[in-house]
Amino acid sequence: MSFSWRPDVSPEASPQVIARAYDELLAGNEADRHLQAVRPLVRDSWRRSLASAVGVEGLPAFELGATELEAYRRAHPLATVMEMVRVLLL
Repeated sequence: MSFSWRPDVSPEASPQVIARAYDELLAGNEADRHLQAVRPLVRDSWRRSLASAVGVEGLPAFELGATELEAYRRAHPLATVMEMVRVLLL
């Protein structure tokens, strides 16, 4: 059984088509057929990431010193479960 993101695109070709769509978004070619073929949910996510300067190159730079970073981590809503997450991931 074939599981493609589009019925007219083979699973083997899907990564290339998706990459092309993302490249077209970066180039500002909103009307490109590859980009239009990507689900709106994905396109919107890509746009939000671009607007926030988040991309495959990494996250936006944060200027936090060691003390500020530790305070941020302690105050974060997930702070109480982070040790369990670390254990489960290892």
